[in-house]
Amino acid sequence: MCTGVRLQKFGLLKEMKINSKFQGILLTPTGKKMVSKEDHDIIKNNGICVIDCSWAKFSSMNINLNKIETRLLPYLVAVNPVNYGKAFKLSCVEAVAATLFLGGFYQETDFVLNHFKWGSSFIDVNKELFDMYKECKNGAELKAIEEKYISDELESKKNKKEQKDEIIFTDEEDNLEEEEEVDYQNLFANVNLDEMEDQLSKK
Repeated sequence: MCTGVRLQKFGLLKEMKINSKFQGILLTPTGKKMVSKEDHDIIKNNGICVIDCSWAKFSSMNINLNKIETRLLPYLVAVNPVNYGKAFKLSCVEAVAATLFLGGFYQETDFVLNHFKWGSSFIDVNKELFDMYKECKNGAELKAIEEKYISDELESKKNKKEQKDEIIFTDEEDNLEEEEEVDYQNLFANVNLDEMEDQLSKK
């Protein structure tokens, strides 16, 4: 079941028609900037809106974004059962919780996530990221942290791959050496050592 529908049943969300008037924070893939503590008052007074669809289909929805405060979410990993472990593939509740956290609403973040068995894992899995994001005062700082984190992760994966390739190469070399040793032994398998010694003594 869609997490947005479940939140609606708990009275934490309400459904809105497309292009309804909304003065809060609208999460979109084309947001003007990242959600941050700068948005605290907007969230507090006017709320958060999530769109229950794949971002790949967003452009076909023809949503009028004029005079709406659109925002992006930074790099985070999903823990929902459908997209567990996938970056940016957040469910509605994960997106809402992330927005609350980035806006400085920490108790509200836990409250929303606690309506799902796996909810608390969202914070646990992304703890390193949330700890860094928590120190950011605005969207620009968040963007810088996100870019550095992604860059460091890519570099780390590259180094691990190179180390793995090196280990594989070394093992292959060892195997070749072992094969060569066996071949040399086979070369002398049919040699009569007594005859060889006798011939060498006559030289």
